[in-house]
Amino acid sequence: MKRTLLLLLAMFFIASVSAQDAKKCLPDGNQNHNSAKFEVLSTMPNFSLTFTDGTKVYLYQTLSTNKSVLLDFFFVGCSYCQQYAPIIDQAYTTHGSGTGNTKFWGISYIDANAAINTYKTTYGVTNPCAGTAGNGDSVTTMCQGLFTWSGWPTYSIVCPDKTVHWDVNYPPTATGFDAIFTGCGSSSSVQDNENATRISYMFPVPAQNKITIDFYADVNSSIKLEVYDILGNVLFTQNSEVTNNYYKQDIDLSAFSDGTYIVKLFQNDKLQDTQKFVVIK
Repeated sequence: MKRTLLLLLAMFFIASVSAQDAKKCLPDGNQNHNSAKFEVLSTMPNFSLTFTDGTKVYLYQTLSTNKSVLLDFFFVGCSYCQQYAPIIDQAYTTHGSGTGNTKFWGISYIDANAAINTYKTTYGVTNPCAGTAGNGDSVTTMCQGLFTWSGWPTYSIVCPDKTVHWDVNYPPTATGFDAIFTGCGSSSSVQDNENATRISYMFPVPAQNKITIDFYADVNSSIKLEVYDILGNVLFTQNSEVTNNYYKQDIDLSAFSDGTYIVKLFQNDKLQDTQKFVVIK
């Protein structure tokens, strides 16, 4: 009986330690006891970030050079983000501080550039980071809609072939990402379509009052974006002269009813891509 009791107490202690290790920060300062979850999607949607130093990057452009990208979702008031920052920076340094085949991008959904720069100095973060001024809020919201979200920090890796390894190496170790980096596939299988005029992603899906459509197009071309209902009625049209490869279009859905809608992307009056989205209110 005594041995059984001691065994139960030992198991409880181990479980308690494991739960403590798996905690993450939530926006209100509470802690989330969900363990890290591993997920792989076929592709990660494209997105752009502007870091606190003004550098702008595009995910697909980076992946097309056979680089893997580690996404570090954090916010400056997150105690676990602060605690693990030196470990992540050690991994970043080991992998060449951005000069090798891996990139480390910090993403805050709530912080301004000044707060992020102070955080980086305080906790020894040397990898580039983006906040609300650099599209960090939109990228975080997009990923929260696509993946199981257990709190901050969340570490995820996008391989050159666009596959996603979501919420990995938590609690983190400096070498815990290495096996994923090593196993990442080449971007060669997606190169042929990398520069095709296309809709990169739509978010959120399903949508409610607004949807954001991100698309890639050739420069110096005429682009038309149209939204149809299932009966073929045109509900939205936007014409643009493209001077940059990547564009983002917000569409107000306040007058749209529940249902399925079709987005068509034209370049120089030729249909290039068609996708669907759903509105649920």
